[in-house]
Amino acid sequence: MPESTTNSFQYYPIVIEDSYPLTRDEIYNKFEKINIFTRKYFYPACCDYECYKNNKSIIRTNLNVVNDIKNKVLCLPFYGSLNLDVVNLICNKFNTFFKE
Repeated sequence: MPESTTNSFQYYPIVIEDSYPLTRDEIYNKFEKINIFTRKYFYPACCDYECYKNNKSIIRTNLNVVNDIKNKVLCLPFYGSLNLDVVNLICNKFNTFFKE
C-alpha cells in the first residue's frame, strides 16, 4: 500500500454458497498462499466464544442463520488505493481456484 494511503481495514464481503466447488476456508487458504489477505467474517460467531458456550439463555437450535452464515462469508481486500491491477489479480485468482 502506498505511504500516502491510510488503510481503513475495509473488506468486500462475498458469500461462498454450498453449491460452490470450494469452501470458504479453502478459498481463504488459497488466497493466503499467494499473499492476498482475506478475512472470515462472522467467524467465530459470538455464541461460539468460550464465555458464551454454556450460557443457557442462548438457544443454539434457534441459531440456524448464524450457524449457516458463519462459515460462508469471506471478505476480499477493499481500500481506497486498491488499483485495478490488484482487483483483476484477485478476480483472476478467484476464478482459477475453481479450475484447479
